Amino acid sequence: MFPKNVPELESLEELMPNIERSVKDCPFSIYGHGGVALASSIFVDRYVDKRFSHIVTVLNEEVTCVGLIVDENHVLTTSECASSEDDSLPRIKLSNETLDAIDAAEKFPHAEYNVTLLRLNSSIVITKLALPTCFWDTDFQDGFDKIQTIVIAPNGSLALEETQCTYQNRFACMTELIQKSSLLQTRAIANYRMHPFVFTFGIEDTGDAIPIMKYIFWMETITKQKISSSECTAKYEEYRDYEDSMASRGEMHEQVQYSKSRLTTTNINQYRARIIPNTAQTESKRHCYGSLIAPKFILTAANCLKQYEV
Repeated sequence: MFPKNVPELESLEELMPNIERSVKDCPFSIYGHGGVALASSIFVDRYVDKRFSHIVTVLNEEVTCVGLIVDENHVLTTSECASSEDDSLPRIKLSNETLDAIDAAEKFPHAEYNVTLLRLNSSIVITKLALPTCFWDTDFQDGFDKIQTIVIAPNGSLALEETQCTYQNRFACMTELIQKSSLLQTRAIANYRMHPFVFTFGIEDTGDAIPIMKYIFWMETITKQKISSSECTAKYEEYRDYEDSMASRGEMHEQVQYSKSRLTTTNINQYRARIIPNTAQTESKRHCYGSLIAPKFILTAANCLKQYEV
């Protein structure tokens, strides 16, 4: 192609046949809706430890506690950590220790549970090392295979401990942790990333950890924002760690390979069509499926059309 024609080419729409003449045109006609070529997607990136990106250290006189970033302007901590004899407000320190501490401007203790929301004097800048927490907003009676707890170590730094629960003892394993830990979280996979989900924070009068779902509505009332698990994963996925199975991590770099992912974002609904009889109700289970191979054609099994008029 002559160089003088390149600008003209770049101004055109995506290259594709004017008229779809064959199923072989598929890669061109749906090019704009394609995904990642998993088999060949291997790359190296700088490794950043993001285990504590949603955690802050709350500093209140001689007391140091764990806090959770709720959004850019609010942090959740325990009521003991937020209280003081002279009613002074605490400061929070992000996991990125190079940044200055942020003062709290106002505190909102919960009337029933041992938690307090802090409204900050200045907003947190969202980065890979400072992200809002994803909260588990439903019950978790079936337990999890891996549960993590985050505490303040004796030297004042954050420490993460992980417990592996078996399928047979998930409930007992989780119950034991609830009885001795305040902050419990698990990690869920979404779009090739690992998202930490906190499901308990604070201690009840019984000594057990408090499920987050008990006071999510209270947090929403104060922050005036909806707290949604699905929105949290979608909004901050680019900042989260890749799945463990995909990444080989060193001290400074990590190699990521999409083909090693346990879950992919491939959505079969993009090309799947449901075929039901004309006489059936919309909710009927008398149906089968086909694959959309062109704008006006669906490929399906022959026995799908034998019994019913469709």
